[in-house]
Amino acid sequence: MQSAIAIAVAFASVLAAVWWYSKCDNAFALAALERGQRDKGARTALYNAGIIAFGCCWILISIKLPSGYTRVPFPATVADNLLRATIIGELVEAIGVSALRIAVGFGAAAALGTGIGLVAGTYAAAGRLVLPTAIFLRYIPSTVFVTLLVVYFGIGDLYKYSVIFVGVFFFILQMTVDAVRQVDRAYIEMALVSGVPRKRMLDQIILRATAPTILDVLRVNLSGAWTFLVLAEVVGAKGGLGHLVAIGQRFGRIESVYVAIFTFGVIGIVSDLALQACRRWLFRWSTLATRR
Repeated sequence: MQSAIAIAVAFASVLAAVWWYSKCDNAFALAALERGQRDKGARTALYNAGIIAFGCCWILISIKLPSGYTRVPFPATVADNLLRATIIGELVEAIGVSALRIAVGFGAAAALGTGIGLVAGTYAAAGRLVLPTAIFLRYIPSTVFVTLLVVYFGIGDLYKYSVIFVGVFFFILQMTVDAVRQVDRAYIEMALVSGVPRKRMLDQIILRATAPTILDVLRVNLSGAWTFLVLAEVVGAKGGLGHLVAIGQRFGRIESVYVAIFTFGVIGIVSDLALQACRRWLFRWSTLATRR
């Protein structure tokens, strides 16, 4: 009975939201898409419908699967464990430890990756020098380097920083080079005609033209950094969200694993929205040009 109710609510919410959305004036018109004039209520309904459908499917799966270690815990159980871990400070401490490791590892990869990528994309000689090796290393799965990193750095924080760094550095570098190569050549020709020296082309033209795209590159690769963080923290970690996952797996505390998964999702949404807001605030000219 509970399963039937969950399925009915999920499908009914999705169908109602889609119907409401389709009834909005000009909801699917190209002009409305370009002007960004879709009905806000309809969009909110679609967002809520997706969340409700996901929750109903979760409830359905938790009811249907047998109990035991392989069970899927009920959402209320995960919420209870999440609240308990927050109150005792375990979750807050784990988030702080993991966030520090992300800040160091991802920060170093972002700084070096964007810096080298800008130079390699702007100057042909630098690109020929750097890109062949970078492409070769980029296609090697980062997990292959884990054993070597343990040998060289042990299992301390330096190892965790290096795993995050290696996991995202080469992608940031290549995507930055691609961003530089997509700069409109008219900007460069205009700068040359205006008398901008070639040695100032990088900071005067290229950096300013690619800054919004580079921020998007970092926003995308930040999710990859959290993925490699878990890979690093399950090996001899003392604290961190990955440590919660490892402990939950080792002692059969499946609810702790779900708490960590939920926390990763919330951190991802918050960080993504924050970076989008920074992009709109720092590069308003790019946002306005995109809307037009």
